[in-house]
Formats: sequence, structure tokens, C-alpha cells
Amino acid sequence: MRTVAAHGFTNATVTEICRAAGVTRPAFYEHFDGKEAAFLAAYVHGTDLLLEVLEQAYLEDCADWREAAWRNLEILLEVLAGTPAFATMAIVEVEAAGPDARRKRAEVLERFRQFFAGAPEPPSGIDRTALIDTVIGGVYSALYRQVAFGRAAELPGLLPVLGYVLLAPFGVAAPPQPAAEPAHRPRVVLPCMPLFLTADQG
Repeated sequence: MRTVAAHGFTNATVTEICRAAGVTRPAFYEHFDGKEAAFLAAYVHGTDLLLEVLEQAYLEDCADWREAAWRNLEILLEVLAGTPAFATMAIVEVEAAGPDARRKRAEVLERFRQFFAGAPEPPSGIDRTALIDTVIGGVYSALYRQVAFGRAAELPGLLPVLGYVLLAPFGVAAPPQPAAEPAHRPRVVLPCMPLFLTADQG
């Protein structure tokens, strides 16, 4: 992840990946056909961890969809800001990693539909699935722009705008106290990703 984030997928070499991982090229090729396969494995692992964290948080708050959706967005921004190498790899460089990676990205974005299960029905004549996909795509686009310009650490600052984008199409207002007292709750991090916890480690 860090090698791809630092050099870009196209410019990252297997030699650099092996050096960063502390393995030999023969050892690398025992597990992967090439850097595309290694990228895909890292992408699937990281996005699965992220979705598991979000799914657990959503289940805990799903009685109130507005609160659950806002909290999930807050967690998403917090995790990506704290894992800039993962954010760069998974949001920006996935575009260059080949058709299999792009297909997997489409599957990951589809998994975000589950977080709209409790959302109110849209106005008559508005296709619900198309609306949900449009909201997901809009949030993803905003994340892409921020991460692509090296501003992943600033992602939590997008919470008010993206929260509005998330809730407004369903006629729901933001919670009265968005992101209330974040300093008084544990910081959310992805399990098994200790190398990517802070921006300066990215």
C-alpha cells in the first residue's frame, strides 16, 4: 500500500514492493502473479476491514437511520484520514490497477447500499436505487478529489458538507450536534493495519 501510494501504481515496481516488504522476488512470486494481483489482494483486505468496521457501527445505531448514517460517514472520514496510504491506494490508484481492481471497486461501492436500508423513501417518481448510487458516487468523488491532492488528513473537515449530501436527498436534516464530543470517544482505526494509523506514517 505504501509503495503504491508513494510512487503510483503505474510506477511502482515489484522490486520496490519486495524491498518495502522485506521479501525476495521469488517469495513474492510464490504468492502473486504480479503487482496487479498483489494490489488486488491488498485492496480486498483493506476494504473488507473498512466495511466490517462500518457494518458493526451501523448495526449499533441503526434504530435511528439519521444518526447511524452520520456516524458511519464520520468513521469513514476518520479512518481514511488516519490511513493515508490506504486511502490513496484504494480511492485513487485503484483506477490504474486494471479491470479486475475496477470491478472489485464497483462491488465495494455496491456494498455501501446496505447503509441506506433505513433511509426514508424518496419522493414519488425517484428511483430509490439510482438515488442511493448517486449519493454514494457523489461522496466517493469528493473523497477522490481530496485524497488525490494529498489532503487525506483533512477529510474529517468534509463531514458537514458530505453529511448534507448524504441526508438531504432523503429529506433528513443533519443531527442537532454533528460529531458531538469526538474527543471523548475512542478513535476508530482498522484492525491489523498499525502501519497506517497516522498521516506522517503514510
